Amino acid sequence: MKAVELKNICFRYKGFKEIILNNVNMEALYGEITLLAGMSGSGKSTILNLITGIIPNIIKGDIKGEILINNENIIGKSISEISKMVGVVLQNADSQIIMPHVEEEIAFGLENMNMERENIKNKINEICNILSLNKNAKSKTLSGGEKQRLMSGAILAMGQKIIILDEPLANIDKFGAKILLDALKDLKNNGYAIIIIEHRLDMLMKYIDKIYDIKNGIINEIVDINKYLEDEKNIIKDNGVNLESNEKIFEVNHLIYKIKDKTIINNISFDINAGERVLILGENGKGKTTLIRLLSKMIKPTEGDIKQYITNKKRNWFNEIGIVYQNPNYQLFMPTVEKEILYNAKSKELAYSLLNKFDLEKYKNRHPLSLSEGEKRKLTVALVLARLPKVLFLDEPTVGQDYDNLLNMINIINEFRNKYKTTIITISHDIRCANSLCDKCIILDNELKIGNKELIDEFFRR
Repeated sequence: MKAVELKNICFRYKGFKEIILNNVNMEALYGEITLLAGMSGSGKSTILNLITGIIPNIIKGDIKGEILINNENIIGKSISEISKMVGVVLQNADSQIIMPHVEEEIAFGLENMNMERENIKNKINEICNILSLNKNAKSKTLSGGEKQRLMSGAILAMGQKIIILDEPLANIDKFGAKILLDALKDLKNNGYAIIIIEHRLDMLMKYIDKIYDIKNGIINEIVDINKYLEDEKNIIKDNGVNLESNEKIFEVNHLIYKIKDKTIINNISFDINAGERVLILGENGKGKTTLIRLLSKMIKPTEGDIKQYITNKKRNWFNEIGIVYQNPNYQLFMPTVEKEILYNAKSKELAYSLLNKFDLEKYKNRHPLSLSEGEKRKLTVALVLARLPKVLFLDEPTVGQDYDNLLNMINIINEFRNKYKTTIITISHDIRCANSLCDKCIILDNELKIGNKELIDEFFRR
């Protein structure tokens, strides 16, 4: 039975001439997992917003065609009406979390459904067990991947038979991804309709029943699923040059970081040399983002010390570093893309060159927050590079990137590093690009591991 069907959908946003969707037809069935794939900015999130009623209830635009849920046209229905049938997990988990503790977040929707208290307790325990969540944990202390699992769990608990997930694997490690995907497979086998928007296709091969690929507003169903998934999981070749240097830029000695009684970083020591590319790996919640915050001086260690060596003593430390955060919305505040990248750029020439290289010049008059999540990510990388930092911190920079955009981003980052001798410290769960961002690999686990690229294969084979 058809759960969702789009019939001859054409759409453009209010105030724009560009047609985003052009005569789109697709369907998602109960008992299937459907993947919606395509390049960043191709219209995937627009389709999500149409199905959930965000368009036209919140975001305005011109719609032609029909959007059917359970064979009923939902155009004109309120978001609250649609949400009784469709559950959605957005790409930015932070924007959905409203309660201070994990169990309260899962309970929130169930309480609004007037579920009995005892049943709510049972459902919380069930979801936390399935997704390996600590029900007593504080929501704000979770890692990005754990937050993603929490919001997936909160939606799964509510029991809508149609579930849409926008980049659910974006910040999740291999272990967490398998947990979530196995849970979705069980739901599919119990008659749920599941639609996934995702770029990390290497993890999806065993789970997908149907693929729609969207390009330039036109959608096509993929006939040979295995070939499509194989073509999109190529490993990116490393185009970085050898910048061997004995000049230290970080010296970490017996570093410990605790939050109350919880130890996040436990007595680690290592050095980073100038111009080195350091890849930080580890499962969700192991302290990767915390380590970047410590190295960048955003927070202070509980014990131990970090010596940072900057050659230009006249400049403030924070003028010497650039940070690309996991959530791009934290960095975008100017009224246009053009003004965003010019703010703090070393030169207009460099700023416009980066806009062109990241294929963002066409959006220069757009508000940054109107871009797709993948385009926002490209913009944050571009604007940080435009500052010419001596040290570049990248926290999951490749989220929301299809293969072509991912390849382009990695090449730009490495060319930038080759030219300016920048030290790059990256967190990533993306196996496609890990090798091409690494001279030294640091694995945060129960026991610290430090080595070369060979550690990457060891980590992803687990």
